[in-house]
Amino acid sequence: MSQCQYFYGLERLLYYYKNDPAFIDSEKFKQWIAYAQEYDMEVSEEYK
Repeated sequence: MSQCQYFYGLERLLYYYKNDPAFIDSEKFKQWIAYAQEYDMEVSEEYK
């Protein structure tokens, strides 16, 4: 699996856990942001 697929998946998770009314979960959002930082993954400015 290429890195861009991981980044896309991460971006989707961040979107859902921050913005989607059916899935908003601040704890999971923080968990995935921490994961991105741990593995030096870039995320969109809106999630920083």
